[in-house]
Amino acid sequence: MNPPTEFIVLPSGLLAHIALPLGVLLRKRGNLHCVLECQGGACSLIGDALRSRGIQLMRMMDRVYFAVDLHGKMAGCEEFFDSIGAAYYELVDSDRNTRCANLLMELALQSTTSDLVGSVLDFGCGPGLVALGVQHLCGAIVGYDASAAMRELSHSNGLRILNCLAEVESGAFDCIIAVYVLHFGLSDECCSELYRVSKLGASLLGNCHKSVGLELLVGKLTTAGFSVREVDSCRMEFGPILMASKP
Repeated sequence: MNPPTEFIVLPSGLLAHIALPLGVLLRKRGNLHCVLECQGGACSLIGDALRSRGIQLMRMMDRVYFAVDLHGKMAGCEEFFDSIGAAYYELVDSDRNTRCANLLMELALQSTTSDLVGSVLDFGCGPGLVALGVQHLCGAIVGYDASAAMRELSHSNGLRILNCLAEVESGAFDCIIAVYVLHFGLSDECCSELYRVSKLGASLLGNCHKSVGLELLVGKLTTAGFSVREVDSCRMEFGPILMASKP
C-alpha cells in the first residue's frame, strides 16, 4: 500500500536553496509561494533541510505542512487551496468539520430567542459543504473564501458566495462562523472587515485548531473591536472555541 501524499507550502524563493529529494512533485509555483507534493519520507527530508535555514514545517491539516519562519510568519494559504481544487475532499475530515460547524451554530443559538440564527457568514467556507450542512439552522447563509478555486467549488455545490468582503454592506451579519480556519491566521485588515460586516451584538465563532496562533488571534480581534472569550468546555475535539462579539 502506497503511503499517503503529503503537501508542503513554502516561499518560492526557498526552492533555490534546498535540494528536492526523489518523490517530490512541484505542484504549483507562484511568484511568492509554491506547493510541493511529497511521497514516502520526502516531507521529513525537506523539513530537515528547512530547519537548517531556521524554518519549521507546521502541520496545519492532516497531510499539509506550511513553512513558518522564526517570527511565526506563515503565508501561502490561498495558493495552496487554489492548487488542490477538488482534491480538498481527500485532505479533510468532512464529518468532523460538519460536527464543528453544528457546535458553533448551537452556541450561536444560545444567544437568540429564535429557532434560527438570522444572517450567517461562513468565513473560509472551502467547497461549501459545511455551510450547506447547517443551513437549516440559519435564516440565510452565504460563504466567503480567499481561494478562488474554493469559491468556485462552493458555487457549483449550490452555496451563495461572496467574492470579497468589501462588497458587503456594514452590519450585514448576525453571526460569522469559521470552521478550521482561524489557525491559519487573520490579517489586521481581515479582522477589521469581519467587525465591519457584523451587526451590533453579532458573534464570530470559530475553533482554533491545536491552539495555533491563539494568543495573537485574540489580540487582533480585540484590537478590531470585538469582545473575545474562549469557550473552555469545547476545547477537546476541535481545539479551543473562540466567541467574539461586537458590543
